[in-house]
Amino acid sequence: MYLINCGICGMPTPNPQGVCELCKKSRNQSQARMQRRDKKIERQKELLVKNPEEEDARLVWADEEP
Repeated sequence: MYLINCGICGMPTPNPQGVCELCKKSRNQSQARMQRRDKKIERQKELLVKNPEEEDARLVWADEEP
């Protein structure tokens, strides 16, 4: 068995893998985080489309405050 360096962090990794397990795990976590963020943004857009007059009322109310 020989070791090859990870293409991302440079740590030694077994056999012909290009990326170590730690980098794979962190990449998967960041992808999941981005998907959650995108879902949250989509939900916020849907709520804004459903109730645009409420959003306008909040903006007007904020403008009236000193």
